[in-house]
Amino acid sequence: MAATTVELIEQGTATDVLTTELNSLASASSTAAGTAFNNAQATANFNGYPYASVQFTMASYTGTPAAGSALYVWFLKSIDGGTTYEDTAGARAPDVIIPIAQTGSGPQKVTVQNVPIPVGYFKAQAKNVNTGVTLNGSGNKVTLLPNTMQGV
Repeated sequence: MAATTVELIEQGTATDVLTTELNSLASASSTAAGTAFNNAQATANFNGYPYASVQFTMASYTGTPAAGSALYVWFLKSIDGGTTYEDTAGARAPDVIIPIAQTGSGPQKVTVQNVPIPVGYFKAQAKNVNTGVTLNGSGNKVTLLPNTMQGV
């Protein structure tokens, strides 16, 4: 019997799941939930992939983020086909914690790999945790690049 090789396959297109929701987000504040996305097989952006690389682009800002600060991101799941979603972030642990460096006057771009993402409909929501700085009025985003494992 031949050995199976496992490959990690990335979806071809990255998708921004939070953009304007992050504009001027103060420290210790949460965004509104973003646009709904459908992570089902044969959909253009996610194709049912179970994982994603999650990248936070933090546009230029004033000040220096505090040590140990982060952007918390939740994927709010719908179990009824996109009609209703989980309550707002904070009712459970975040799906991904993106650390923010103590770098004055950014910008910063940070990626966390192999984060589980929901199957079916979901919306993203984020919280600016302990940075001590307000995000820029534009240019911030959270982007997903879905991936999966395949045996060959």
